[in-house]
Amino acid sequence: MSPLINTFGSLGGIFGPILVGYIHEKYGSYRPALLFLAGTELIATVPLCYCLMEPEYAGRITTTDKQKRAAIH
Repeated sequence: MSPLINTFGSLGGIFGPILVGYIHEKYGSYRPALLFLAGTELIATVPLCYCLMEPEYAGRITTTDKQKRAAIH
């Protein structure tokens, strides 16, 4: 998961300033550019929240199941 986070962070560092500059040139203000960035952050929270949810079955694993898995590996 960490390499994926680093990849998107690097891409944001490359394309973020380019997009802000383009939007600033087109509209003559930083307000639309900052609204665009805020909107993309809001959109990005949906998959992030989904990835951070705990699976329903996580609480059902008993100690004996964990011991069986440890014995297999």
